Amino acid sequence: MATSKSKSQRRFEQLNHIVDKLLRQLPARHGVALLVCYRHAQANRQFRVSESDLAKALGVDRRTARRLFDDLERWQAIKLVKPKQGTIPRVFVITGKVISEDTTAPTKARRRSHVQ
Repeated sequence: MATSKSKSQRRFEQLNHIVDKLLRQLPARHGVALLVCYRHAQANRQFRVSESDLAKALGVDRRTARRLFDDLERWQAIKLVKPKQGTIPRVFVITGKVISEDTTAPTKARRRSHVQ
């Protein structure tokens, strides 16, 4: 009878995948945000982190944390599993991949040019 891998072994393999494959495809701040999400994830890669908690962990404001979540979701590094319910944060899953042609973080200059 084959034994299944231990929970800690699966988590270590997931962390290796994030570090070896995903971080090189993401801007630095987004990569650190993904690691914060991973820290809160269960063995099935699902996590629940509020924008406020992510902002505190990274030392940024809530709007920046919201943009980080939005960018990671748009690039399909994370996927929404369950929407926010009142004060209960959304539930996401780490997909283990980044699907995007352009994962460069938008600069303030580029954002302003789109508004004009």
